[in-house]
Amino acid sequence: MASYLHHTATTSYLCCVPALEDSEGAGCVGLAAAKIQTLFKYTTKNVTYFSFFILIKYNSYFCLTNKSNFMENQQTSQKSIMINYGLILGVLTILVNVIAYMANGIEMERPFWEKALGWVVFIGVIFMAIIKFREANNGNLKLGQAIKTGLGVALIGGLITGIYVFVFFNYIEPTALDSIMEMTQEKMLEQNPDMTDEQMDMALKMTKMFMSPTAMIFMTIIGNLIMGLIVSLIAGLILKREEQYI
Repeated sequence: MASYLHHTATTSYLCCVPALEDSEGAGCVGLAAAKIQTLFKYTTKNVTYFSFFILIKYNSYFCLTNKSNFMENQQTSQKSIMINYGLILGVLTILVNVIAYMANGIEMERPFWEKALGWVVFIGVIFMAIIKFREANNGNLKLGQAIKTGLGVALIGGLITGIYVFVFFNYIEPTALDSIMEMTQEKMLEQNPDMTDEQMDMALKMTKMFMSPTAMIFMTIIGNLIMGLIVSLIAGLILKREEQYI
């Protein structure tokens, strides 16, 4: 034991500290301290990198989660807006038709005031729906979002109006189609007094086909979609706003 201690104390070891390199028995201590210091630096560096990596991963996950939740909320908000304003458009359109029917009865051509009032209602409701969506979307609006919202409102409004048309011609005023066919025949004779009976029958058959409740529902929906596309395109170009990051 004594010889081992003597050997340790009197043997020269290469020391990492220049001031202790020439001292007897100091090499072991210096070497051990150097290893501890290197291990500490290595561990600290790795812990720093690992913490930074975890922070980036958490931040990315947090951003993706927020984006996903925002997209879900946006879709839900857009659907609810389309449904609500589509119902409003359908009800107001029916109200305009009822007022026109009470004022003028069954007519071949709609009066100017009815057409004008119908356009005001249609354009106003779609603009209001798109503005409402922009407010729910943190003030942001893309052209595609405006068109999608406007078409959704027009589609739902057209479905409701189409159902009203079907109920009106089948249950409320079942003789209205016959009256329209008679007025159509009179107008054709005024415009073409030389029309033969065969030509008249063919023209009335085509008119009757397009005047059926099913055809009128289909034409109402298609007409609403075409007008909705035009109005929502114009509204989107006017109301669109670049994304605002907060």
